[in-house]
Amino acid sequence: GILYQLDPFTANLARGEGPSRFIRLTVVLKFNKDAKKEEVDAKKPQISDAIISMLNSKKPEDLLKSEGKAFLKEEIKNSINTFMVDGQVIDIFYVAFQIN
Repeated sequence: GILYQLDPFTANLARGEGPSRFIRLTVVLKFNKDAKKEEVDAKKPQISDAIISMLNSKKPEDLLKSEGKAFLKEEIKNSINTFMVDGQVIDIFYVAFQIN
């Protein structure tokens, strides 16, 4: 499959306990062998929107635990795969993950 690094994201998190917080996130998407780089390039705005929307709905405490990080990967993967035609995301790698 192909590896596709997205530009870094900075997004506000949902209000949890305490002050407003945000996340800085860089991910690499791993697609199966059916994926075409042209389709991924064309869908990049949709991919970014899906990830930012998901991050905006998360509270900091949801993402600080390893289970929360793993669940976010599954959510991102499932969301992107709903609008991909040729390829499917089979894994996601966090390159940077910081909550402030």
